[in-house]
Amino acid sequence: MASLAVASIEHPFGTFEEKLGKKSQKWDEMNILETYHPANKDYGLMKKSKPNTLYRNTVADYDDSDNDSEVNEIMNPDFLTKKLAVDEASEPTNVILEQESSGEKDDEELEKKQQFDMKRKLHYNE
Repeated sequence: MASLAVASIEHPFGTFEEKLGKKSQKWDEMNILETYHPANKDYGLMKKSKPNTLYRNTVADYDDSDNDSEVNEIMNPDFLTKKLAVDEASEPTNVILEQESSGEKDDEELEKKQQFDMKRKLHYNE
């Protein structure tokens, strides 16, 4: 009579118990390397051609003690009044020359403006 103990079943590729205890997958790694990320394939993703935008880190600016002293100096009322006094005493750098207005030029400009207004009203049915 056969014993109640489980006997190992012989297969040409190994025993049944060996197959149950050893579960694994075998990957074809060369095929994966060839098909996943080939050299000239971009998978429809855009390439960045522009460099990153430069920006000032505002948090770091407030941490610097040098910047705090500059801000305090600028906001000091005595400093501001002295600076205004110096600016008022100096001659203006941009001088606007007034045009000599003659009566004829003013009349011509007024006439052109009236003609323009009339044409605009006719065009827009005002």
